Amino acid sequence: MIKKIDKLFTKGFTLIELLVVIAIIGVLSSIILTSLNSTRGKGADAKIKSELNSLFGATQLFYDTKTTLINWNGVCSDQTFNISNIWHSATKDGTTGTCGGGGSAGWKVYARLSDGKYWCVDYTSSAKTCDSTVPPAGQSGGLWICQTGTPYNCK
Repeated sequence: MIKKIDKLFTKGFTLIELLVVIAIIGVLSSIILTSLNSTRGKGADAKIKSELNSLFGATQLFYDTKTTLINWNGVCSDQTFNISNIWHSATKDGTTGTCGGGGSAGWKVYARLSDGKYWCVDYTSSAKTCDSTVPPAGQSGGLWICQTGTPYNCK
């Protein structure tokens, strides 16, 4: 009878062993979740960059349809070449932001990245990261346009 009881208790894990396994799983899952958050931010940044980079081609089509020389008027509200929808979808939180540029001054678009810096695209096909202090107007987490000074370019 005693041998049967010993065999019954020797099969399986002790409470300490189970707690250690649960603690290890908890630590590993927290490490994985932390790395996933940075990956999500990088993915959102890649979306913003891709959307804004596609603006250059669409705005060139817009520009080619103009009958007057060097005319960017209406570039931000254009629906024919989907320009308005492209820069609206580039925002992380769905805000519309603002758009600027016109006449012979060109256009420039900023979008805020997850690290607080801004991705800039302009009518000269320049695309680069700018410091967080560059955009003077716009909405946090949304689209930014540098409205001060002409020409509108990412310098």
